[in-house]
Amino acid sequence: MKLLNPESYRKIKGPKLKLYMFSVCLLIITGTSLIFGNVINGTLLGLNYIGKQNESNNIEYKIEKITQHKTGGRKRVRRNNPKVYFEKNGETIKRNLSEHYSLKKNYSEYKTIKFITNKGLLGFEIIKNYELKK
Repeated sequence: MKLLNPESYRKIKGPKLKLYMFSVCLLIITGTSLIFGNVINGTLLGLNYIGKQNESNNIEYKIEKITQHKTGGRKRVRRNNPKVYFEKNGETIKRNLSEHYSLKKNYSEYKTIKFITNKGLLGFEIIKNYELKK
């Protein structure tokens, strides 16, 4: 008894074979680039954080508005974080803050946000802490 009988399989020939081979190669290349891209990205972020400088920079920006932002997840895990809109170099930037959004807190009274940053090994800024100011 033969386990593999090549005569019983359907043969693919011509342009269908080329399309099939192209799609298989494309899926393999895409999958490996996603996997290794995430590994490389994590390595670069880790190197940037580990090699940060000790001196801190204090940068203040004027707040345009603060809104409530719901992060994704299951019902019990979903978090409501404040999202701050501020202007940096003529461009509006949005940042999610790590604190929980409180309905009792009046966010409209905050006028500036102060970021305490460090310079990383690769030159990217690392936000160490932030402070909302009235």
